[in-house]
Amino acid sequence: MLSPHVIETLRPLVKRLTPDQRFELIRWIVNEAPPIETSSLAEPAQEDLSWEARISTEAAVWHARSDVDRAAYAGEYVAVLKGQVVDHDVDQRALAIRIHRRYPNTPVLITEAAARQPREFLILSPHLERMETADA
Repeated sequence: MLSPHVIETLRPLVKRLTPDQRFELIRWIVNEAPPIETSSLAEPAQEDLSWEARISTEAAVWHARSDVDRAAYAGEYVAVLKGQVVDHDVDQRALAIRIHRRYPNTPVLITEAAARQPREFLILSPHLERMETADA
């Protein structure tokens, strides 16, 4: 995974991009970016990532798409694999069955097309405590 330093360096740069530019950047990273030669910096191959990490990547790609792109699938569920919509349907169960048959043992994101990206929260410390005031 990327180090916290790299993420903090990239975050303000990525925030300046439009949704379309973010989508193009993610698509380029997933499909076309050259591999990093330095073993200490290299990320695991897509096949080596956990199921959850691969789904998270697909979700990031989907949510980076513009609202116009996603509007084409309004009222439907979409299946996203390697940044591309591989199938869509109004019936989530039917879509899931088809995807499972077509891509067994492969993580494929299935989400509502209109779903908004979940909010991110940064917790700096896992230890929470109540602050006591001197008046108490």
